[in-house]
Amino acid sequence: MRSSLGVFIRWVLRDLTYRTVYAATIELDNGDGTVDVRGTDGALKGRPFRHVPLRTGTAGCSARLAPGARCLLGFYDATPRKPYVAGWLFDAGSATVLLDRGKASLARKGDSVKVLVSDGVAVTGIIGGQVLVPGAPPTVVPVPPVPFAGVLTGFTISPLKPRGVIIGGARRVKA
Repeated sequence: MRSSLGVFIRWVLRDLTYRTVYAATIELDNGDGTVDVRGTDGALKGRPFRHVPLRTGTAGCSARLAPGARCLLGFYDATPRKPYVAGWLFDAGSATVLLDRGKASLARKGDSVKVLVSDGVAVTGIIGGQVLVPGAPPTVVPVPPVPFAGVLTGFTISPLKPRGVIIGGARRVKA
C-alpha cells in the first residue's frame, strides 16, 4: 500500500520539479548562445544539462560565460526538455558581455568614455577630465571633477574618472 501511494504522489507532483529555478554551475560555453550546466541544488543537484539556451534578460545582449560561473536554471512551460539559463552571478571574470553582437557600445560605471557635445547640450552633473578646445592648434584643458549645470557647445569631453550617466564605451566588456 505504501509504495503504491508513494508512486501515485510522485506521479501527481511530477511537474512541480520543473516549475521553479535552480542554482547551477556553467561547465562550458558552446559559443552559439548555449551553455552546458550542472545543477547544484535541490532536485537537480549533480544533473548535467547540455546545450541550454542562455537568456540574458536584455534585448540584443549576449554573453560568453566562464566555466564555474554560477547561474539560475529554469524550464519553459515546466517542461524537462526545455531548460534555459535565466541569468548568472556577475563575478569578476565570469563573462564577456556583448551588445548587438559586438556592434553596439556599452560601458560600466568607471569605464573611460568619450562624449561628443554639439550645438548646445544641457548638462547637469559632475564633469571632469579633459576638454579639447577647437582652434589652431587645438588646446587640451584639464578639468577636475566639479559639479556642473549649464549648456556645453562644440567640445569633446574625455573623462578621466567619469561619474553619472555613461554614454559610449567599448564593443565588449570583460567582467
